[in-house]
Amino acid sequence: MTCRLCKLDVPLIEAHIIPKPFFRAYGDGTRAPKLLSNSAGVRPKRVRTGFYDNGILCGECDGRIGIWDQYGADLLIRQLGSFQPFPNAAAPVGFIMPKFSYDLLRLFVLSVLWRAHISTHEAFKVVKLGPYAVRLERMIAEADPGDPEEFCTVLSGFTVGGRFPGIGVPIMDPFRERWAGANAYRISLGVITAYIKTDKARLPDALERMSLKPNAPLYLLERDFPSSSEARVMREVARAPQNARAFNRTKRGASPNDT
Repeated sequence: MTCRLCKLDVPLIEAHIIPKPFFRAYGDGTRAPKLLSNSAGVRPKRVRTGFYDNGILCGECDGRIGIWDQYGADLLIRQLGSFQPFPNAAAPVGFIMPKFSYDLLRLFVLSVLWRAHISTHEAFKVVKLGPYAVRLERMIAEADPGDPEEFCTVLSGFTVGGRFPGIGVPIMDPFRERWAGANAYRISLGVITAYIKTDKARLPDALERMSLKPNAPLYLLERDFPSSSEARVMREVARAPQNARAFNRTKRGASPNDT
């Protein structure tokens, strides 16, 4: 088969769309995550290693992207506790890390978006980049993080009671949205969410100021998970008849990484 990145006719591997550490990060380690839906007739199923696609990448190309995945997981999972609230701990609107690798983090986020676009996995069917896919693929192939205005990216972090939760935040399907006329995709990574603009329109100034930029701090917008739209969707999923047993098990200690 043909690798979607190097274009060579070589054996392909099970390439992850969302890197495995994000599925493992917030679980209890005793059960595999489950894929859940509120669509009628869609039964829960285990996804032991998360979302992967065996028809997109060869081992060499996956390994190149894996360097960015490792950085993203280290920064956004293992170093999450190092982010500091701003403007202050009493009334934070977000969190900040003074120094980070813009190139590695940008390429991590953009590569997840690109993998979601080319994947045939049901969870990513809404990600359709149209003419912007060609440019994004070139950036990934050339390891080019690009200008921060191109595919402008903003990150947020869910909190519960003002703190990053260790468990309980699901990885959800991506979806497309519009911000003041700008098209963007919302990519869920559990506690972290990436918002990536996918056209030439500008983001609202307040969001643009918080976006990923070289030689600037890294910002995470704070979002209260219990009051979020994602939590509302999860409540709808929990009420779906086919998922009743799965959520009863969760109450007894099952992995909370249910998507």
